[in-house]
Amino acid sequence: MEIKLLYRINALRHSNLIRSSAIYTIINFVNKAFPFFLLPLFTRAFTLNEYGTFSIYRATMNICIPLVGLSLSEAVIRSYYEKERIEFGTYIFSILFVNIGTIGLLEVFVLLSGNALFSIIGLSREMLCLALLISFFTSIITIERGLYRCERNNVLFSIVVVGQSLIYFVIIFVLYWQHRLYIRAAVYAEVFVYLLFAIIGGWQLVKKYSISFEVKRQYIRDAFVYSFPLVLNSLLAYAFALSDRYIINYQLGEESVAIYSASFQIVSILQILGVSFNAAWLPWVFESLKNKIDSGKLLKIGLGVAFLFLLFGIVFWSVVNRFLPFFAGEKYKAGISLLGWFVGANIFQALYCLVAPILQYYKRNWYLLLASVPAFLFSVVLNVSFLKKYGLEFAAKMNCFSWLIIFAISFFYSLNRIRYVNK
Repeated sequence: MEIKLLYRINALRHSNLIRSSAIYTIINFVNKAFPFFLLPLFTRAFTLNEYGTFSIYRATMNICIPLVGLSLSEAVIRSYYEKERIEFGTYIFSILFVNIGTIGLLEVFVLLSGNALFSIIGLSREMLCLALLISFFTSIITIERGLYRCERNNVLFSIVVVGQSLIYFVIIFVLYWQHRLYIRAAVYAEVFVYLLFAIIGGWQLVKKYSISFEVKRQYIRDAFVYSFPLVLNSLLAYAFALSDRYIINYQLGEESVAIYSASFQIVSILQILGVSFNAAWLPWVFESLKNKIDSGKLLKIGLGVAFLFLLFGIVFWSVVNRFLPFFAGEKYKAGISLLGWFVGANIFQALYCLVAPILQYYKRNWYLLLASVPAFLFSVVLNVSFLKKYGLEFAAKMNCFSWLIIFAISFFYSLNRIRYVNK
C-alpha cells in the first residue's frame, strides 16, 4: 500500500501537467502582479469618469480580439498536433494573411463610419482604431505563445509574457511619477508594447517554422471550419462578460463603470489560477486524448482540480473583501458588495476552461457556442431590464450566473462526447 502511494506521488511529481502548471502559475502570478499594482496608479491619476472611459476602451479592445483574430490561433495550436501531415509554416502564414486582411477591412470601416457608432460605444474614432490595432498584434502574439505551450518551451514563454507586462508597467510608472499619466498616454504606451512584441513574435515564427510566405486556400478553409464556432463563442462570451460595462455606462454613467471595473480588476487576479492551469491543461488534454487516456482518470483529475478552484476562491474572497478601499481608494468603496459575485464568476470561468478543451479536441466547437448563447441572452436581457432598478450589484450577479450557465452546458456536452467516444 505504501509502495503504491509513493509510486503515485512520484508519478504526480514528474507529471508534465503538474510541472507545466506550476511553471505557468508562477509566470502568471508575476505577470498579473503588474496590472494589479497599476490599478491604484490609474484610479488615483484618473477621475471616476476618466477611469470609466478607460474601462470602456479596455472592454472594447477585448471584444475586438476575436473580431480581428477570428480565433484562428486556436486552429494553429490544434494543427500543431498534425504538423507532420501539413506544411506547417505555410499554414501559419495563411492564417496571418487572413488576420492582415481582417484588420485592414475593420480599420477602413471605422475610419469611414459616422459619429453615431462612437456615441454608442462611448469612445472616440482614434481610441477605437487603436483598440483594433492592438487586437491585430494580439493575434500574432497568441500564435507564438500557444506554440511555445505546445512545445513546453517554458523559458521563451516566460520571457515574452513577463517581459511584455514589465515594459508596460515601467512606462506607466514613469508617466505617473512624472505626472503625465493621462488616458491617451496610457493607450499609446500599450500600442507601443504590443507592437514591439508582435514584431518579436512574428520574427520567431518565421525563424522557427520556416514560413514560406505562401497562402493555401485549403488551409484557410480548414482553419475556418475549426475556428468559426470558436470565434462566435468568443464574441458571445466577451459580449456577455463585457456588455454590462456598456449597459452600466448607458443607464448609470461612467462613474458606475469605474467602480464596477475597478472591483472586477482586483478580483481578476483570481483568474491566475484558472489561466495558469489552463495553459498546461489544454495541451495535456489534447495529448492525453490523442493517446487514448482512460476517461475515468481524466474525470477524477478534473474533479480534483475543480475542488481546489472552489477552495482557493473561498479563501481569496475572505481576504479581498477588506482590501478594496485601501488599494483602489475610498471613492471605490461602493464596489465591496460586488466582490463575492465576481469571485463566483471567476470560479465558474475556471471550471469552464477545464471542460472546453475536450470539445475542442474532438472538433465539437459548435457545442461551446451553444453554451454561450443562453448565457449571453440571460445576461443582456436581464441587465437591460432591471439594472437601473437594482443597481451595480445586479450586474455582478448576472455575470456570475452567466458563467455558471456556460460551464454547466459545456460540462454536459463534454461528458456526453467522452461517453460516446468510449462506447
